[in-house]
Amino acid sequence: QQLDAAFVQLSSEVRDLYWPYYGGVPVIDADISPFEFYREYVSKSKPVVIRGMLDDWPAMEKWNHEYFREKFGSNEVSVDVTPDGHGDCIIDGRFVEPEQIQLTFDTFLDIMEKKKHWNGVCYIQKQNNNFTTEFEGVLWDDLLPNVLQFGKEVFNKEADAVNFWMGDDKAVSSLHKDPYENFYCVIKGQKSFVLLPPTDAPYLYKTNYPCGKYAYDKEQDTWNIEESDTEIPWIPVDPMNPNVKMFPKIKKASPIIVNVTEGDMLYLPSLVHHRVSQEGGFEGTTTAINYWFDMDFDIKYNYYEFLQGLCANKE
Repeated sequence: QQLDAAFVQLSSEVRDLYWPYYGGVPVIDADISPFEFYREYVSKSKPVVIRGMLDDWPAMEKWNHEYFREKFGSNEVSVDVTPDGHGDCIIDGRFVEPEQIQLTFDTFLDIMEKKKHWNGVCYIQKQNNNFTTEFEGVLWDDLLPNVLQFGKEVFNKEADAVNFWMGDDKAVSSLHKDPYENFYCVIKGQKSFVLLPPTDAPYLYKTNYPCGKYAYDKEQDTWNIEESDTEIPWIPVDPMNPNVKMFPKIKKASPIIVNVTEGDMLYLPSLVHHRVSQEGGFEGTTTAINYWFDMDFDIKYNYYEFLQGLCANKE
């Protein structure tokens, strides 16, 4: 009971002192200095939307399906595929990863435009620096280096990864966190982030699950899950549609929703839990670039791990 009371007090103080639970995620102009940005947002782990950072990017005007076909259509890219758009999530008590396949960008766009039937939801989300490893060339010329330079000055380090994301409204990520400081830039469409502070860990039921991976059987035209003996800690709760009977403590969490529209850049602090969905632009797809900078494993990380350990021991 004392531990539960301490968790409640922690959440209450977080809402009152730093988490933008009542007023929403602030929106600021891109003319903020790296020093002021670090002081006001990074040091406090506060999410914020920066407007105007991408105004001069050629990608804002050029990036559409026709341009992608012309400049990159014959190139192969890694595409994650699931039966319903939900990958890296808990399915029937198992953590299930998407199936990953190689498609030409032309074929991927045919699927997005419904010119080609595909049994499943396709989403380009490989991460692991995929924009560098798979898209190097002409598309890089459409990004200005201002975000990379801003991040270098803010975090005092080079970006660890630059990732390309593209898909339609069916693709949804489950609630998770990353050990990276994240600059998430929306080029086309809109991304909707559900954010929960690291201090909500007591209410998210994170536990170990056996792993699996989706596999499509072409002959039977069915989806199967290939099981694995490995385990991974994951969050089973969907904050947008929580099963409060199974996970009653989720009602004590402090979710906020921020919509990141075309030309906006979201600063997503490391260890902030997030669930991401999207709404396509006029072509029905959402396209984004994000930059990951390694987090500093400092006292904030130590406190979070301590809190996570308390939650695990209590469970």
